[in-house]
Amino acid sequence: MNTKVTNSRLIVTVILAVGTAAAGWLAGCTSKSPLGPWEYKGIYMEPTDSYTNHGSIVEYKGQWYAFYHTSAISHQDWLRSICVDKLYFNPDGTIRKVVPTGMAGIGPSQ
Repeated sequence: MNTKVTNSRLIVTVILAVGTAAAGWLAGCTSKSPLGPWEYKGIYMEPTDSYTNHGSIVEYKGQWYAFYHTSAISHQDWLRSICVDKLYFNPDGTIRKVVPTGMAGIGPSQ
């Protein structure tokens, strides 16, 4: 659960994985209270190349980040690599779609 105050208005965001076991989207819900009620705000990240996806969002020094995982290095669903991309909010508190920056050209360390 993450909290964000914009223009003296509290917005609480909960991140969840949605979809099937073979394809995991990341979505968000918002509320004006940590106790709800919650309003589903939609998907902010499409499935990665991994069998599943689980995410988190974190604010660090004023910038928000989306954490998630892929299998881009190992090419094996159960050997996942952590990834992070900048995350941005719309004025209404919803999360803008995160496009993974990708892992092109990165391989296992020698």
